[in-house]
Amino acid sequence: MKNIILFFIICFIITSCNKDDLTWNLKRISPKDAKLEVSEIIYSNNCSDQSGFQFIATGPGTPSSIYWDLTSNGFKGSCFKTQGNCTNASIKLNLFTNQDGILRFYLKTGGMPNEPNTLPSVKINSTSINTAIISGNEDSNGEWLQLQTEILKAGNNELEIKFSGGSIKTFYIDEIELWTPLY
Repeated sequence: MKNIILFFIICFIITSCNKDDLTWNLKRISPKDAKLEVSEIIYSNNCSDQSGFQFIATGPGTPSSIYWDLTSNGFKGSCFKTQGNCTNASIKLNLFTNQDGILRFYLKTGGMPNEPNTLPSVKINSTSINTAIISGNEDSNGEWLQLQTEILKAGNNELEIKFSGGSIKTFYIDEIELWTPLY
C-alpha cells in the first residue's frame, strides 16, 4: 500500500512541475563537457597575425586558391578565415606553459543556408581531446560559437584545430586563449 501512495505522490509532483523545469541537455555526453571554471589567462592570441601558426586548407580546385587568410570580420577585430572552395581545414600552434590550462576559442562556419556550424576536432600532441560549446548555438549557421577543451597538462603542447566539412564551407577561428583552471 505504501508503494502505491508513494507512486501517486511522485506522479503528482511530476505533473505539477513546469515542463521547462524538466528539460535535460542531451548534447552533453559526459561530466567533462560541462563549462569548467577558469581564473586567469595564461596565453592569448587574437588571430591578427599568422606567425607561429601552420595552416592547411584543401578542397576541389586549384590548391593555390584554397588557403587561410586574415579578415576583419572576427569575433573581436580580425580573425583567421579560409578562402576558396575549402572542404577541410586545420591550424596548428605550439603552446608552452608552466601550468595546466583550459583552451577556449571562437569559431564559425559558413556554408549553405540553414546548415549548422561544423564543429572541429581538437588534438593536443596528436591525441583527440573533448570539447564543449560554452556559448552560442551549433545549429546557427554563421554565428560565432565558443568552445572549451578539457584540462591540458603543463609543458610543450602542439594544438591542432581541424575542420572536416565535406561540403564547401568557409571556416573562421578567433580569440584562442589558454586559461588556468579552478580546481
